[in-house]
Parts: sequence; structure tokens; C-alpha cells
Amino acid sequence: MPWTLFLQIARDCLHSKDQGFNMVCPEQTLAQKKLDQCCHGNAPGQAPSTVSNLTCNSKPTRLRVPRRDGELLITPGLNQVTSGVAENQRIFEQGSMYFGDRPLKYRRALARREILELAREYTASLCPQAPPCTECSIDELLDSRTMYVTGHQPELFHPGVWAKDVIVDELAKRNQGISLNVVIDSDAVKSSNVSIPVNREGQFVSQRVPVDHWSMGMPWQDLQVADEGLFESFADRIEDQIPQMPGTTEVKSFWRDVVSETQHSGSVTRGLVAGRVRLERKMGINNYEVPISLIAATSGYRNFLAELILNVSKLQQVYNESLACYRKQYHIKSAMQPVPNLTEKDGWYELPIWIWSTGSSSRKSLYVKIESDRLSLSDLSHWEQQYPVDASSMDVEFISGVLLQLQNRGIQLRTKAMMTTAFLRLYLADWFVHGIGGAKYDEITDLIINNFWGLTAPGFQVATGTLCLPLENKPVAPLQSSNQLKQQLRHSEENPETLLSESQLGQATQLLEEKTELLLLQKQSRTEGLTRNQRRVKHAENQARYQKLKQVRSSLASLVDDQLVQMRQDVEEASRIEQELFVVNGREYPICCYPLETLRNFEAKIRTHQ
Repeated sequence: MPWTLFLQIARDCLHSKDQGFNMVCPEQTLAQKKLDQCCHGNAPGQAPSTVSNLTCNSKPTRLRVPRRDGELLITPGLNQVTSGVAENQRIFEQGSMYFGDRPLKYRRALARREILELAREYTASLCPQAPPCTECSIDELLDSRTMYVTGHQPELFHPGVWAKDVIVDELAKRNQGISLNVVIDSDAVKSSNVSIPVNREGQFVSQRVPVDHWSMGMPWQDLQVADEGLFESFADRIEDQIPQMPGTTEVKSFWRDVVSETQHSGSVTRGLVAGRVRLERKMGINNYEVPISLIAATSGYRNFLAELILNVSKLQQVYNESLACYRKQYHIKSAMQPVPNLTEKDGWYELPIWIWSTGSSSRKSLYVKIESDRLSLSDLSHWEQQYPVDASSMDVEFISGVLLQLQNRGIQLRTKAMMTTAFLRLYLADWFVHGIGGAKYDEITDLIINNFWGLTAPGFQVATGTLCLPLENKPVAPLQSSNQLKQQLRHSEENPETLLSESQLGQATQLLEEKTELLLLQKQSRTEGLTRNQRRVKHAENQARYQKLKQVRSSLASLVDDQLVQMRQDVEEASRIEQELFVVNGREYPICCYPLETLRNFEAKIRTHQ
């Protein structure tokens, strides 16, 4: 270990004791020792500068979800990624860019080593069959390989989300790189059901199927089975209700793996990840997996949180100004969209960080107050901690030690969405793959990276797609849409004479002449420039004429009542078929509901997409 680093750690520990704070100084890992030998910078760290001239992007992006079966959105294309990676790596190698008191390349190297070690162990524990590059050492992987990263919640997601897993695997295979999926198990559970199509009396409708009686709002990492019978019977209930398809769905074998791992580990999240990973292994997809809950235990992640806390005032200003920019670009008036501003009250600054205790069912925002002689952390509800410290000498390592102590006591701290991807893009990935939702959020993240860290935001890729279930006996789309038929119906109700036969036209001559005269009088009945009394008289005349015109239309409509009834039935039938098509062509059914062959074809299309 270099003497400069040794002295700094010793100084931090002694300083904490002088302040009356019993800080547990983290042990220097082998990873840190190796990095200190090659990457430690002697220049002092610079606090982020003051915000000035924050500018919005010149044009808002227009990313649209693919709607047709098999359609993909991948931008930039796979063949353009190599140049994007090279540009990102140039950004990361900037020697003058400091995070806290260490260069960005040091922070990245430490975080990548810690996280990759965890990912290898975690992935092998989920699926021993062919874990990625077992013969490679961590040094070999980090020295020579590009890291392609994506991430999502551990929910039962659809093929559009799954496309990201295929892409990072494909990029790693093309470029002898590392592919990693980060399981965002810090997010809250938002649903305990999935929707599937079912066929009822010859008509396709959407049916919600419960997975379990989960508590909404609980972090995924803490989720456990609530009703064993319901949870374990999920695949049977899906298979009993889902319509016929050419080929057997993967739901039975997928859920068998989910249940087996859940029973073994007690973790629903591990079960869901294991089911997906083992399905992907059948298809040759060989990504590493690691959850945020494990990443959060690394010193790299704590250092990232510590820097946010240390510079909370500037962070809050940049964060809120970036949100204002985004709202202005997209003409968003709600202060709650896409996320609320960070708040400040009586010296307490809100951070984009969640805090909760292990076993708790809800997350709250973390608040910090930095005074001359103390650091205070709180959720402004039931929890608060104070640490005596000289604020002028407080640094990232000191706060990281505070966070380690909290972690050891079961206090969970996790970045919120935009800061999570900021960490993954800055500290971990050479190339990150987003879905449309994440990409929209990261327009704001880019502004924060630019203006908080003063760094050009590294580029990323956006990928999604639509894959319809290959259901048999799908309805045929109507020749005319229900909207077109409704327009025709409205026109015919206003002008019933358009439906009259030649013989009916002769019978309706008087009614048609009367309607023509009433419409002519209506055009001449303007009230501009008239006195109030004159307008009152005109108003009464207009009302009487309107009622008369209504009666004439009704009389004409009675002559073509059968045609109008048929047109209304045509509208209803077209609407019914469109609703069925909406169900059968839905894009958000879980990947386990598809036949393996259908998934393989979709995978091949993603890998060869230009």
C-alpha cells in the first residue's frame, strides 16, 4: 500500500476518534491495494464548482415504442457501438477528472473490480451451468475487456425489456467483452399480478393472474413468499388459462426454477432471477448478474453516496435545475413529473437516496444537515443520527465510514433511479443499454453529470421491441377501423338523406327542401353588431329553428332507420375486434409465457438487427 494512502486512512481514523466518533475504518481490500499501486493520484480532490449557465438539450428526443410484431427499436445500431465505447473510454480516462479526492479512473477501477467479483459469485450460485468466463481471472477480465451493462427490476418482464439482455450478450460476444445485468432490487414492488390473454366463449380478453399476495411498496430485495400455495401454483394457473399456441410455453420449467431457488434461499428476487437466467442459458445468453443490494455493500458504492452527501447543496441545485430544463423541453406543468424536486427545510437537504431498515416495508428519502461541528442524517420521520466532525476537514472517506457503520446496523441506503444509472454509467459500464423509460430519465441524468461533475455524459444505447404471443385463431382486423366507421355514422346521422334510395328521395322532397331552407337561415342568423334586445329576439328564433331542424333530421332518419342500426352494429363489432386485437397483440406478457422457439426467433432478430 502506498504511504500516502496509508497515512490518509490512519489520519481519517485518528480524526474520527478525536471527534468522539467511534468509526469503523474499512479494511483495505486486495482490490484497493492493487489499485493504489497504479492509479492513486497525488493531486488534491476538488469539490464540484458552482452551478452556472445550465443549458437544456437543444431538441427533445422522440423515442416511440415499436407496435408491430417483431419490430425493434435499437439506437444507435449494434454496428455503431464500437465508436461509442471508444468515446466513453476517452471520457473515463481523463486524468484531471476527480471524484472526491480520487481520479474517476481510480473510482471506476475499484468499483468494477468489487462488482465483477460479486457478479461472478452470484451468477455461479444461481446457475452453475456455464457461468461466463470461469477460466479468466478478474485481472484478465478488467485489463482487456469492455463491460456492457444493462439493468431492470426483478419482475416478470416482457420481451421488449428482455431485448436488453440479448443485446449486451451480443455486444460482449462480438467484442470479447463482459456482459452484465444489474438487478434493481432496491425498487419497490408495484404489482403482484401479471396479465395474460384468455379465450372466453371464442373471444380473447385480458385476465389478471395473481403471483402472490405481496405487499406493495416493499423493496424487492426484502420480498418473501406470502402465500406458498398461491405462489407455487402460478405456472399451473397460467397454463390452464392461456390460449393454444404452436409450441409449449416455458412457464412450467421457468417457474419450477423460480420456486426451487426461492425455497432454497428464502428470496423471491433470487428465485425470479434464477428462472430467467436458466431460461437464457438454454438460448446461449451468458450474462453475469448482480443485484444492487450486493453492489451497495461495496466501498465503491459507498464512496459514490458519500460524494453526493458531501456536496448535497450543489447536487440539489443541479438536480432541480435539470428537472426544470426537462419540464420546459417537454411542456410538463406538473411539479411531480417526471419526479419531484428535492426539498430543503431548516437546513435539512433532501438527497436522491432511499433509506429504510432491513425488514421495513417502506422507503423514505434521506436528508442531511452539515453544520460546522456535526453531520446529521435523517429520514425526517422516526430516524436520525448525528456524528461529531469538523465540517471543514470532512471528506469522502469519512462519510463512507459512516455509511459502512450504518450498513452494519441494517440501515439500507440506495440511490434513486437517476443516481443509480449515474453510478452504473460512471463507475461501472463502458457501454450502458437502456429501455425507453430509462433513456427518458437519463436525459435528466446527462444534465446532472454535465453540471454536477463537470463531465461529458458517456453515451448509451436504447433498445426495446415488441413480440406478440403466437396465439391460434386470432381475429382478423376489420376493413375499416371503428373510428372511421364512427365518423361515417356521425355524418349519416347529421345527413340521413345520404342514405336514401332513389325512390325514398322522391318521398322526402318536402323534408329536404325544408332542411335546405333552415340551413340557409342558420348561416344568415349572425348576431354580431346587434343590441342586447335584438340578440334576445334572435336567440329565440335560433332556438326555434334548431328544434325544427332537429325534427326534420329525425323524420329523414326514420326513413333510413335500418341502415343506421346496421352502421351502429358495424361500429360495435369493429370496436370489439379491435379490443381483441389489442389483447392478442399485447407486448407486455412475461417472457415465460412464450414458446422457446418464438423467443429464439426474436433473439436472432435482435442479434442481426442493423
